[in-house]
Amino acid sequence: MKLLPFLLILATTVLLIVRYRIERDIKFLLSSLAIFAFLIACAALTPMLRPILPLFYAHGVALFIGWGGLLYFLLRKRFVIWLTAAPLATLGLFLILSIVEGSRYEEVWFG
Repeated sequence: MKLLPFLLILATTVLLIVRYRIERDIKFLLSSLAIFAFLIACAALTPMLRPILPLFYAHGVALFIGWGGLLYFLLRKRFVIWLTAAPLATLGLFLILSIVEGSRYEEVWFG
């Protein structure tokens, strides 16, 4: 199961390099790299969602949707923000639920 995220990252990196070599558009490359870094950062925050298991699974689905948004942007040059921001919505919902109900991360946020 850990092979799939590695293959997604590798395939996306190769697609980024190929698209840049074909078009030589630095603005497109930088915006693609920014979206790519955002999705990797959201993926790195995934273990934080483990206390709320349904939200953890929803975040995994949202990451795949976000990756689909990145691939759509790479292939069609059309940025669909709600596809890419789907993981951000689940992280925001986790923060709201943690503040309202509580979790093991209060010490980290509130000192």
